[in-house]
Amino acid sequence: MESNNIDIAYTCFATGTGKTMIAAFDYKDQIEKEDKKLLFLAHRKEILEQGLHTFRNVLKNQNFGELWVGDNIPIDHTHVFTSVQTLNSDKKYMQFSKDYFDYIVIDESHHASASSYFEIIKYFKPEILLGLTATPERMDGENILEYFNHRIASEIRLTDAIDRKLLSPFHYFGVTDSEDLSHLKWGRGGYDISELENVYTKSKQRVQVILDSLDKYLKDIDTFKAIGFCVSIEHANFMASSFNKVGIASVALHSNTNKELREQAKIKLQKGEINCIFTVDLFNEGVDIPDIDTVLFLRPTQSLTIFIQQLGRGLRLSEDKEALTVLDFVGQAHANYDFSFKLRALTGKTRRGIKDEINDDFPNMPAGCHIKLEKIAREYILKNIQSAVFNINDLRKMISNFSNNFSNDLNLKNFLDNYGINKNRFYSRYSFYKLLYETGNKREYKVRHEKKLNQSLRRFSRINSKRLLNFSEKILKEEIDLSYLDKQEKLMLGMFHYTIWGYKPDISYKQSLNDLKNDNPDIVKEVLDIIDYNRGKIKAIEIEYEDQEIPLDIYASYTTDQIMVAFEKTKEDYKYPIREGILYVEDKHTDLFFITINKNEEDYLPSTMYNDYAKSKDLFNWESQSTTGVNTPTGQRYINDKTKEHKVLLFVRESNKEYGKTAPYTFLGNAKYVSHKGSNPIQIVWKMEYEIPEKIIRESNLKVVN
Repeated sequence: MESNNIDIAYTCFATGTGKTMIAAFDYKDQIEKEDKKLLFLAHRKEILEQGLHTFRNVLKNQNFGELWVGDNIPIDHTHVFTSVQTLNSDKKYMQFSKDYFDYIVIDESHHASASSYFEIIKYFKPEILLGLTATPERMDGENILEYFNHRIASEIRLTDAIDRKLLSPFHYFGVTDSEDLSHLKWGRGGYDISELENVYTKSKQRVQVILDSLDKYLKDIDTFKAIGFCVSIEHANFMASSFNKVGIASVALHSNTNKELREQAKIKLQKGEINCIFTVDLFNEGVDIPDIDTVLFLRPTQSLTIFIQQLGRGLRLSEDKEALTVLDFVGQAHANYDFSFKLRALTGKTRRGIKDEINDDFPNMPAGCHIKLEKIAREYILKNIQSAVFNINDLRKMISNFSNNFSNDLNLKNFLDNYGINKNRFYSRYSFYKLLYETGNKREYKVRHEKKLNQSLRRFSRINSKRLLNFSEKILKEEIDLSYLDKQEKLMLGMFHYTIWGYKPDISYKQSLNDLKNDNPDIVKEVLDIIDYNRGKIKAIEIEYEDQEIPLDIYASYTTDQIMVAFEKTKEDYKYPIREGILYVEDKHTDLFFITINKNEEDYLPSTMYNDYAKSKDLFNWESQSTTGVNTPTGQRYINDKTKEHKVLLFVRESNKEYGKTAPYTFLGNAKYVSHKGSNPIQIVWKMEYEIPEKIIRESNLKVVN
């Protein structure tokens, strides 16, 4: 999506803090001088109705806006609240010119990277595009900031909202579940729903565990108002029936329940006529029942987005609610299930490992909040975290059982996506084609230089520059005369070589490429598969570096080898300066800074533990070597060289290791001197030409806070 002159941003507000209200007030400011055509986009009718209600109240105009969803058809098409399904039906969005709407709001914008949203976002060119979400992080690795120019206009996270008394405090209890889920089928998206349903609807023992936990943790078993999240319609019906049998008035609400019954149930819960609503993801988004004082997580939730949304149903402030009670039932989980993401979401900013938080009983919680894990539940969680790294035998079983679990073809994309495997984690140790061979799904593994190429796939799997991916595909698929490559392509050929082989060519880049293609065809095939996979995951706007001869892209990730070759250098020539995190490319009059935000004391000398972090979205604090003084030639180059020719480029990573291997750097682009203090070392504040990615800002905040 091209930004052109669009003002693009998004707001990240914890569930229940009024993010739609923020959009309405901003829109009100925007139309002081003249009206602006508005498109409010969401994926559920309830969210659209609440959005329209909010805008009408803020604008003090009960005639404002039109719904376009279901049986509601707009007439004026000037202020439209519509669903993504409606606009995508027969591509109705193409009825409008690309610049028809002046102001577009995307509510629950964490859905933005879904193809249904992406096509609409890509099509329209409004003056203002505003995304609203409570959960910007996605478990699938997609970064929704890419759709909003990497810009957060306003942000309040869960723990911040609680500290500001915008949301209710919570008391979270990890209750030991009686059911063992470790042997259940695991597929794309997590557990097999039918197997979970079978376990949960046939266990009277589990119902008793849930009832006992209510007696143990609730102040008043007669007056509590709860919502319980279940795995299926049958599970919700089963739980409601089980509660009613013991005198706890309950109902089940799900997709088969009509709107009238849903509204009646909400009213009954608010009046205290029933104690509990059991549902199946129905109340994840866009439903407000402030009186809820208890949330029951009766199924494992693999999605951080869904977990935060469901938790948020109980975090609304209410006059009679001191704190929300959260009961999460923790059993023996499948090895692929991740417990840590929920606990991380609840603890907020910390540099401590989640195991340390668990062992120390979560000492840094927001005001009025606490987390308590029952003894066996704690053991389950710690065991799960410790065994989270899959091994070769697990992967072989997953490949062998693929056809039993999935109907699509066994290939790299389907294997990673169907099992929910992180691609970078996988390639830190393994090869897909070799696993196919080892499991009998491939007759032979044609790799002559296996030892020399044992890290090639790991390095290549991290490439996220479309330009470099497309070039790599071209030289692998086509028979081209390398002598006709232009300057930029020749440099990319060198970057490709160092990515694959990791060292200087014995003869030439051409010969190394021929050796790869002729003697190692299965490496070539897997690299081509990785190219397709990586390219399919990239939706960010390409920003080429201003020097057209240097084939680097802003926000793309690169190894030091790739970066140096892009500047016509090699690690063989410049090994030792890189150890200090600095390379001065004299012929380009350019300083390259290689920066690691979170440095491990085991991997860095005291003299290289620099104080480097993002101060804001466009300012970066950097510390020089301890031997660099203000009056040294190097110090003067940093501080006083204001010539247009001199450049400082920042390459930044959160930590030096990822899955036990060297992590690449993200290219942030040009940095301009702002100010400095001290000497030996010098601390310099740089202003970035392009905004700093949010993930780096977050890591920096963790460092500064702690």
